[in-house]
Amino acid sequence: SATSLSAKITVTVTDKAKDVKDKVDALGEITLDSKADIDAAKAAYDALSDKQKVRADNMGVKTSLDAAQDKYDELKEQADKDAADLAAADAVSAKIDAIGAIEDITLDSKTAIDDARAAYEGLTENQKTLVDKDKLKALENAEKKLAELELTKAKEDAKADISSYKNMDDYRDQQKQELADIIADAGEAIDKADDKEAIEEIITSAKDEMDKVKTDAQLTEEEEQAAKAEADKKAAEEVDALIDAVGSLDDITLDSIEA
Repeated sequence: SATSLSAKITVTVTDKAKDVKDKVDALGEITLDSKADIDAAKAAYDALSDKQKVRADNMGVKTSLDAAQDKYDELKEQADKDAADLAAADAVSAKIDAIGAIEDITLDSKTAIDDARAAYEGLTENQKTLVDKDKLKALENAEKKLAELELTKAKEDAKADISSYKNMDDYRDQQKQELADIIADAGEAIDKADDKEAIEEIITSAKDEMDKVKTDAQLTEEEEQAAKAEADKKAAEEVDALIDAVGSLDDITLDSIEA
């Protein structure tokens, strides 16, 4: 009958909406493993007729389903971020490992060390916490070893620079000794220097002192100028003596001509 058919349809609608609600309720606490169940519940909801969806919505199905999807999306976003952070931290650790053992570090290790440091500093604060402390310590030790090697090299270069600054063949023995003393003093100061800035100051100071030491050519020129000045002075004195010998105008006679 018409009445019986109507009642049957009403029961069917109620059962399908309730079935979807049961699927949503069964989701429980949402985790990253809930995706398949959420998708199944959404598919079941989407399959409802408009009237069935109204019935389901009245039971809070849509609200609960949206909340479940939002929670999953939140968890997935955080999980993706965590994975990306860990990958970034692992990449830095790999760069640190590529530096090698501390005893194998040379001046040529600078590129690898600088690359690892730049990669670490490029991490976010959270990503930095994911880098193993032993790895970070290894990087710091590598940087310290490199700095020591660079300082040693800078000292060697500085000494060579000062030693070759002047050509000793251009100087007399006394001036050669003066230069040698300046070079020796500078070398001792360089050995005690703690950083490259101090070394540069020592180099500048030593070169300034060396510039004050005169070459053989400079000394010869000064001696020639002094000799010429002395000769000029002597000649002038001789002229003055001749003039004095002539006497005053009142005393000039024919005999003065000989003078």
